[in-house]
Amino acid sequence: MKKNHSMPFLLSKKYIKALLIGMLTFPSSPILAETTTPEISFFEQSYSLKLKFNNETLGNAIEKLSQQANVRIIYSNDQVQTQKRISANIQTTDIQEALRIILGNGYVFKQENNYISIAKAKNSETFEIAEQLQQKKHSVTGLLTDADGNPIIGATIAIKGTTHGVTTDVDGRYILNNVNEGDVIEYRYIGYNTEEKTYKGEESINIRMVESSVGLEDVVVIGYGQQKKESVVSSINTISAKELSMPTRSLSNNIAGQIAGVLAVQRTGEPGKDNSEFWIRGISSFAGGTSPLVLVDGVPRSMNDITVDEIESFTVLKDASATAVYGAEGANGVVLI
Repeated sequence: MKKNHSMPFLLSKKYIKALLIGMLTFPSSPILAETTTPEISFFEQSYSLKLKFNNETLGNAIEKLSQQANVRIIYSNDQVQTQKRISANIQTTDIQEALRIILGNGYVFKQENNYISIAKAKNSETFEIAEQLQQKKHSVTGLLTDADGNPIIGATIAIKGTTHGVTTDVDGRYILNNVNEGDVIEYRYIGYNTEEKTYKGEESINIRMVESSVGLEDVVVIGYGQQKKESVVSSINTISAKELSMPTRSLSNNIAGQIAGVLAVQRTGEPGKDNSEFWIRGISSFAGGTSPLVLVDGVPRSMNDITVDEIESFTVLKDASATAVYGAEGANGVVLI
């Protein structure tokens, strides 16, 4: 009597070949392939990172960051000085920023599958990092006006503590590039108070400048600028209109004996020719002109065309340091009326 024995399930070579072709052709089949999930970038995720290191080794600092972020971080000992000690206070949501605080510049961070790798940056990679940091900087535009709303031309706008700055154009507008959040922007213009503004990410900052009020007794006007009296080292004399009020025909006759260093000589008393010649600190030339430069409200004029009643102040600039801004015309001294 013959018995039926159970035989194992065998596949023919032809069937196996067809099955393999199907697996290669349709890898996404739920039966023949594993289900894959898209890779999530660690650098795009938001973390709650709060770490404080006090004289901590780099190795320990990276390990603590890895534990708090729940992310594997790997590196080679020849790439990272694990025994180097650091002190830092980290409070951020960006793991890449946290790594940069711990390690400093000169490193690149890459995601490899389910971990982050650290390596020293090559020249091209260093440039790439610098470019990324540059992209975080902002450009600021704005308008500067006075109290009446008129544009201020030529004002200086700069980041405080640096030489990076620009000036306003003919419309009072400006564009300041490469500004980081937290930078203090200074706005300066002669005759106006300096304004400061802490940058907080705004695209546009408009400033209304306020004129600076300076007492006449606090400054001395010299040429096109002004100085505090205590800082003036040049020879300057000022007399009032009352001291010049005398019964003479011309103002040049009145200054004789009124100011030290000023010599006035009246050649004749003939009507029309009785004006005095005067010199400041002597005759400076025997061949050229010796008359001082006389400016009335900033305009060159003859002193003898002015009456004493029109004068508010009469100032004589005697030495080279005081007259330097007037160039060669001030070589014989300058009188400011």
